[in-house]
Amino acid sequence: QDYLHEQEGALDGMPFNATLRRFLDDQRFDHKGSIILDDSGDIIASRAKIAFDNLDMNDAAQVMALMKSQAKVANEQPINTGRDTAVPSFFTFNAIYYLWDFLIEIEVELKITTIIGVTSMSLMALIFLPHWSGIIFVVPMIISLYVDMMGIFHLAGIELNGVSFVTIIMSLGLYVDYVLHVLLCYYESDGTTREEKVTRMLSTVGSSVLLGGL
Repeated sequence: QDYLHEQEGALDGMPFNATLRRFLDDQRFDHKGSIILDDSGDIIASRAKIAFDNLDMNDAAQVMALMKSQAKVANEQPINTGRDTAVPSFFTFNAIYYLWDFLIEIEVELKITTIIGVTSMSLMALIFLPHWSGIIFVVPMIISLYVDMMGIFHLAGIELNGVSFVTIIMSLGLYVDYVLHVLLCYYESDGTTREEKVTRMLSTVGSSVLLGGL
């Protein structure tokens, strides 16, 4: 505004490109590193800094909401009309976006990975357990233990991040591990009745599984 006030009258009738070059040539305004012009003086690229006010960068919910809202605003710009959203002409960027994008994608990836993990482990149990009825115990136990763990995470205030994501996925293997130990021992027991099989199972792997759980 100060520049326009100083140059009042001198810029009248001057083409936009010439006006812009005159502004950039003024040593008081160092914007040449942020505006790139071609030989004809047309702008081919430019950048500007924006500040996110009232943003708690430690709050994952706020960060994800910010990423989604700024992406929506960028996609609605006329210059981006008809362009692939993966390569827009107008967009915002910061190196921390890589982490924030991860927080957005991790929720979807966790759901997909959980479904694939539970399904694949159930199929493997169906194939390798001596009797098909074992799947009746494997699937409900895995799901109940998974839900229980997610509830503990929530009560403990543990948010979903890279570390907790890996922990949750690894825990799926531990769930099926203990269940299969018990089932295999039960099916391979030489007991003639269910009571005898349960007794032999508890006397062999029962204590080991209990100690592992503790």
